Amino acid sequence: MYKIIFFFLFFLKAHGLKIWLPNTGMNNTQNWENNEIPKNCDQIYFPSKSEIATYWNIKDLEISNLVLSKSGELILSNYINLLFKDKEKCLNARKMKFTRNDIKGWLDPYNWMSDSNQWLPHSERVPCTGEIINFPSINTISVQLPSILLPYKSFNFGEQVLNGEEWQEFLKTELGYMLFKGSDELREKPWRTDESCSKGKKCTCIRSAYTFRDGIYKEVNRHIFQEAVCLYAMPKCKKVPCYFPVVPEGHCCGICGAVLKLEDKTKEGFDLNEIKRKVNEEIKKHKLNKELKTYVGRTKDENIQIVILADDSDATTSSHFLSSVIAQKLKGQKLKLSISQLSGLALSNYLFNSITGIIFGTLFGVLLLFVILFYQYVKIPQKIINMDQNKPFVFARFDNVSNEDNCNENIHIESACDPQNSYDTNIKVESKEKEKEDVTPGKSSSQEYHNLTYTDFEKIEKPEPITNDNLSESDDDFKEIKL
Repeated sequence: MYKIIFFFLFFLKAHGLKIWLPNTGMNNTQNWENNEIPKNCDQIYFPSKSEIATYWNIKDLEISNLVLSKSGELILSNYINLLFKDKEKCLNARKMKFTRNDIKGWLDPYNWMSDSNQWLPHSERVPCTGEIINFPSINTISVQLPSILLPYKSFNFGEQVLNGEEWQEFLKTELGYMLFKGSDELREKPWRTDESCSKGKKCTCIRSAYTFRDGIYKEVNRHIFQEAVCLYAMPKCKKVPCYFPVVPEGHCCGICGAVLKLEDKTKEGFDLNEIKRKVNEEIKKHKLNKELKTYVGRTKDENIQIVILADDSDATTSSHFLSSVIAQKLKGQKLKLSISQLSGLALSNYLFNSITGIIFGTLFGVLLLFVILFYQYVKIPQKIINMDQNKPFVFARFDNVSNEDNCNENIHIESACDPQNSYDTNIKVESKEKEKEDVTPGKSSSQEYHNLTYTDFEKIEKPEPITNDNLSESDDDFKEIKL
């Protein structure tokens, strides 16, 4: 099996071959729970529901128990002898669980092998226009057919080669339905083939894309094909060790490095292999072949794209240097530099600055917190404004009068807030006896106003305290009161 794959890889570049990788056979350790193949006396359990066709390709296996899926297919090879052994004789029997239960997509770039799968754009890791599609074993595949197609050269099952019409007839068979899932419209017409790109000259990966609709071929935009590929690739994108990664044409994930796009000035075409040779010369000349990987291909506009990929973060600066060298090298080769993209520097170059920024930012935040707490809980001396200090003083003078006279007097106190008396306190005392003396027919009673200041008020003599000695005879009732 592996010898066949290596044989295909040897001719991969020359013939444009894409090999299908997933294998649903029982002899594949990746399909089992513990990455081990069942042995004699073991118990085999398949998933309760399965969507794939499993190929039983283990010879002379004696098992003690077998639990099959409710759905799916189990294909037995012609030379397989399925034997059962008594459980009592299998005391050390293991429970072996077959875990493979998913159909792999045709447009998933990680399901195909090519000459340099790691450095190719995602859209070129799947079968391109004019390439050969090879399935190493017809019975170990379970493929989801694409809804968008490209014209391929041929379809190979091991040593058997099928063209477009033969491929269509195979998809209509019972085995074709078991191994290849998809719409019936993909089985109605022969798949297109294209052999014009077999030599690799002036041919893009996605020259034209089409689909079957209503029984006829329909051309679709090449961008739709790219988007369909990225639906599989983007969830598997890894985190890159640089700032501002670039996304070359045909890629679904960002990379660290540089991208050059060259335009043909003469429009006469150019030899892609010659440009690849010159790029490799510059890499070896500057001894960068261990830390940098390059890709040279054609864009959708039939121009040249050179991708310089850095293996690690330390090689990012080297990729920028190499891109400038290559641009100068190809400047006089009837090519015009149209676009140049450079990713940001490696994350490690900014590590010290990042740590320093975090430390100072943390210290500033703590200091700000202490300042807020200080003003919140510490009492700071401040001037207290007495809101009552502007209130005016109001004074009243009370004379020692008898009870009889006191009942006949009305005391009116006017506030100094009166605009006319904003600085003095006016006390108006109306005396009933005064009114009797001053009131004459036809005239209003006179009023006496005493404008007293604070100083005048202090000069007023205080009345003598009332004692038994100074009470008059009319006050005999009060003499017994002890003051």
